[in-house]
Amino acid sequence: MKFTVHATDGAARSGTLSLAHGEVETPVFMPVGTYGAVKAVSRPELAENGTRIVLGNTFHLWLRPGLEVIAAHGGLHRFMAGAARCSPTPAATRCSASAICARSARKACASLLP
Repeated sequence: MKFTVHATDGAARSGTLSLAHGEVETPVFMPVGTYGAVKAVSRPELAENGTRIVLGNTFHLWLRPGLEVIAAHGGLHRFMAGAARCSPTPAATRCSASAICARSARKACASLLP
């Protein structure tokens, strides 16, 4: 993960968040998919609205549905029913898609939308 600053204004900054499977320009709205889904908004609606990244709370995912269920679906992105990739948010430490992201329950992972 890399963050490139393009502009600053006081403590505010804009830039590019480069993740393993794509880039996201910031600032950006990041909806939270607490249990692997953004409540009351479908994935097509997220894509139509220009959403580029969705945060997944891996502590909640660890509690429910659990690591075994996520692993059975082939990882967090397939569980979330998309071709998205898992990468850490800027405030989190590195997580690995091969480790299903939820291996460490306290890490916040993000999911890039196609």
